[in-house]
Amino acid sequence: MGDLVYKVLAADLVPFNAENNPLTLNIRGTNTNSRYDVVLASSSLRLIVDGVPRAPSNNFYEVVSNQSAKEGEFDFEVPASAGKVMLQISDESTGATAQIPFDLSAVTPY
Repeated sequence: MGDLVYKVLAADLVPFNAENNPLTLNIRGTNTNSRYDVVLASSSLRLIVDGVPRAPSNNFYEVVSNQSAKEGEFDFEVPASAGKVMLQISDESTGATAQIPFDLSAVTPY
């Protein structure tokens, strides 16, 4: 996504109750630009659950200096009945998007 390369380091989905499961994504943003800083922020991420976009429940905003990396945790609420889930990453300056699918079928229901 432009000068910021995203990598999902960990995904932790914990069955919580019959309605919702908290999902925490640990994401690293690496700035590949040799001149400018970029931002790793929750505003660039949406979890698409059965076609419906969901914003992170926490607010994360970090400036990533040129040729460096930062990591952050992003929390989402996922309905226990969720079928198709994917992380959508958007570059607000260019409008470009990328999607990463998640398979939740191995999660033991509540």
